[in-house]
Amino acid sequence: MQRVSIHDLHREIILNSTSPGFDAPPPKVLHKDLIPEGPHNAMLPAWTTRTFEPHPLHVVRLFDVYLTGEGLLFDRNKNLISESVTQYEPAGIAEAHRRVLDAADPRTEWGSCVLLRKRGDSNYGHWMIELLPKLWATEDLCRIDDCVIPRRSGAMEAVMKTALRLSSNGSYGLIEHSDDEVIFFKQLLFVEGLTAHGVYMSPLVFAKTDKLITGRADPKKIFVSRRGAPRDLANEDEVIASLMAVGFEVVHPGGMSLEEQATTFARASHVVGVMGAGLTNIMFCAPGAKVINLAPATFPDTFFYLIAQNRKLDYTEIRGTNLTEGPGWDQPFLISPQDIVGCL
Repeated sequence: MQRVSIHDLHREIILNSTSPGFDAPPPKVLHKDLIPEGPHNAMLPAWTTRTFEPHPLHVVRLFDVYLTGEGLLFDRNKNLISESVTQYEPAGIAEAHRRVLDAADPRTEWGSCVLLRKRGDSNYGHWMIELLPKLWATEDLCRIDDCVIPRRSGAMEAVMKTALRLSSNGSYGLIEHSDDEVIFFKQLLFVEGLTAHGVYMSPLVFAKTDKLITGRADPKKIFVSRRGAPRDLANEDEVIASLMAVGFEVVHPGGMSLEEQATTFARASHVVGVMGAGLTNIMFCAPGAKVINLAPATFPDTFFYLIAQNRKLDYTEIRGTNLTEGPGWDQPFLISPQDIVGCL
């Protein structure tokens, strides 16, 4: 399979600019010594970059491209467009390429569409941080007819449509795209440079985040439960009891609307929770809010650290041990309630 770059294709340059730089002090991490060498080394580039320099940002209009999978693009000759590959493994790319090769008469879209798809776009955090802001970066620059979004159902579908309604400048048509579908676009707006997962996050990601906050209330201390999901606290009941004793209340983001999540976190003076989708909501916290992120020592993730730096939060990680031995991170783990209360 041949790869091509968007910079070598026939395209219209809509924006060729840079995101502003920002300072990022290293995170406070309790029990850093528990982190294995591999995950630790994976996080070091983000953790040790004291100043993120201005970063290239591009918006281009591509012509005659195929879309399939979670945001994979192919040119008119069915060559893979390199910049569309995010967190994809070779087997998934090969399968997507076969679908495009076999697509004899794919659905065709003619309007001015902006692509809001990438690997992992069914995840709340990926949508709110890595995809929705692409529309914000584009809509003031050119005409947009439609947004291309993943076809999802239930709570995730409601989140996407609510976020678009509350934060965008206009009312756009929605092209809901299934992962196994091939669509041929006569023109497609592609945004590059806002994020590089785990490595970089532009301050422009939060350009319109506050538009999603529909109300405010008195400050609260909240514990973000992840009970029953992969990577949850094995001793959550013990942790909750300790936190409630110092004025915390428990919230369950998975059962809340987007507006409820935004309002709840916007009023939070203190947030404690397990590293996961629900904790993405710290993006709504006011500057200076104290955030304690609980994570298995084996989990190599800097996503929430970068949110906290951009939103100017008081951020701490506490690393814990898996309930059972092994290198995985989607399993129950333990953190001492005394450690959490001590960090408050």
